[in-house]
Amino acid sequence: MIFFGHSIRWFRTPGERPTRPLHEWVKTNVPPHALCASLFYGTDILYTGRLFSPLWNESNPDQFYAQAKKRKVEFILWDNTPAGLGHSTPDTPVDLWRANVARWLTDPTRYRPLFTTPAGTIFSPL
Repeated sequence: MIFFGHSIRWFRTPGERPTRPLHEWVKTNVPPHALCASLFYGTDILYTGRLFSPLWNESNPDQFYAQAKKRKVEFILWDNTPAGLGHSTPDTPVDLWRANVARWLTDPTRYRPLFTTPAGTIFSPL
């Protein structure tokens, strides 16, 4: 692709997306009107055609779950792939938050895993 005289090279083709099975599951199993949430919501909207909101920044599992219920989120797509958010150490606040949320989502009294791949899991808040 040529853009203002510069060649743009895409680093991955659609077939190389590690989250492709998650997106295919969402397209097949999530109703078009359902609200989903994810960390990479913009990309997930493009690949699934479904409505996604950003995950909310809460500091404890009770507040995180309360926000899921308040926002009426029906599905949470959790992406295990590296964040790629411009940070380089595992001790940054974003990485610590991601580790916390990943742990909170494994609470079987609050979230049910619906589909799991090495790239991530789709959860439903109970």
